[in-house]
Amino acid sequence: MEIKDIIQEKNIVYKRTSLLTDKAMSYCPGCGHGTAHRIIMEVIEEMGIQSSTIGVAPVGCSVLAYEFLDIDMQQAAHGRAPALATAIKRLNPEKHVFTYQGDGDLAAIGTAETIHACNRGEKIVIPESIKQAYIEIEKIYDGGKGLILTRELIDKIKQ
Repeated sequence: MEIKDIIQEKNIVYKRTSLLTDKAMSYCPGCGHGTAHRIIMEVIEEMGIQSSTIGVAPVGCSVLAYEFLDIDMQQAAHGRAPALATAIKRLNPEKHVFTYQGDGDLAAIGTAETIHACNRGEKIVIPESIKQAYIEIEKIYDGGKGLILTRELIDKIKQ
């Protein structure tokens, strides 16, 4: 088998999503933000909702997301991303709105906003990125239900 037989479209295991900008990641090595960005943008690309998606990122490392995600982004005050995302969604109900927050922003200073958005059943997606050796985007708060980022969530968001 020759190299030209191996390097073919049908054999591609990973292809970088076109929804990430070409800017080099500036996060600390091993933090996982780059992986989280890739996963989020792959889902948005797969769903075909780039033009109707708005992301909200607060201060801290998360705020840099606008440099790497090729979608509309809005900055929020520390811990207030769910409140801003709620306003954006209510003013633009046809848009797909999500926040991109770290654990301190979401579960410390932003606990009240997160819980209240969930209790009200706001139609926004709030992935939690936990600062560990690798990022974990598993717990999704959507209308007060903890969901796993799977085909189930993608189908739910499409509705």
